[in-house]
Parts: sequence; structure tokens; C-alpha cells
Amino acid sequence: MFSSVIWLLVAVIGAMVELRWASYRREAATPEARAMDSVMVMSTCVALLGPFLVALITQRQPLEWLSVPAAALALGGVVIRWSAIRALGVRYRLSPQMQPDDHFLVECGPYSLIRHPGYIGIELQLVGMCLLVSPPLGLVMVVPVMGYVLIRIRGEEKILAREFGDEFVSYEARVKWRLVPCVY
Repeated sequence: MFSSVIWLLVAVIGAMVELRWASYRREAATPEARAMDSVMVMSTCVALLGPFLVALITQRQPLEWLSVPAAALALGGVVIRWSAIRALGVRYRLSPQMQPDDHFLVECGPYSLIRHPGYIGIELQLVGMCLLVSPPLGLVMVVPVMGYVLIRIRGEEKILAREFGDEFVSYEARVKWRLVPCVY
């Protein structure tokens, strides 16, 4: 029961962070970007709800000893995501897209450590939430999101390279890691 309550709490906090900061200026987004957003939203919903449904169907009890570390991981992911969105400010978009002429490359906050902190925040949140309700089987639900994030990062970095040119190349040289320091 404790794990389910924590799962729900983390889900609500995560949703509030997204809704508070989301600037859904999708009119500038290409149809391809909007389609990619739909895939991201659907795969994230599966990763969120899938483990909960697995737990209900299999009637497996969560591992209570794992509740606190899993909750810490999930909440840590929300905090990382929030700090990434906050660093972007009004430039945060659900859809990756070219920005207006008054744009600049964000290199502060978590972006000074890794190039895509928002995505690692989502991943940590989802992994933590899966561990709360249906370890280890529920983790399978996170794999599609991880794969999609890797594809999306490549696309976003192409946009950034086109938009910022040498400035982005210099940023890549200073901040070598996309998601996890010393790994990727």
C-alpha cells in the first residue's frame, strides 16, 4: 500500500512540474516533431501505467524494503527534470523546434554537467516508479522510452548544431556527456 501511495504522489508531482512549465507552442513545430511528441507521450504513459497494471494483474506485492530508495530515485528524477525545465525557462518546448531570433544556448544549471538533463530526469523518475510497484518486471516498460530518448537526443542535437553552429560545437567539447557522466 505504501508503495502505491508513493507512486501516485510522484506521478502527481511529475505531472504538476510538466504542466506548470510546459509551453505548448506547437504551431512552430513540424508535423514530424508533433508525431514524435505523440510517441513520447504514449511510451511514457505505458512506462508509468504499465508497471502498475503488471502489479495488479500478477498480484505481486511490491518489495517494501525497496520503497524508500525507489521513491528517492523517482523524486530525484523529478527534481532533475524540474531544474532542467527551469533552466530553459520560456524556451522549454514539448516539441523540439527552432527558436525565435532572440534565442541563446542554455549552458547553466544542470546543462553545465550534461547536455540533456531533462531526459535523464524522466528516466530516473520512471525507473523509480517502476521499482515502487512492480520490480523487476515493470522495468521492461521503461525500455521503449529509453530507446526513444536516444533517438530524440540525436534529432535535438542536429537542431542545436544547425541553430548555434560553432557555439554548440564548443558546448559539446566542454560538456561531453549527453545523459550520464562518464557513460553516455
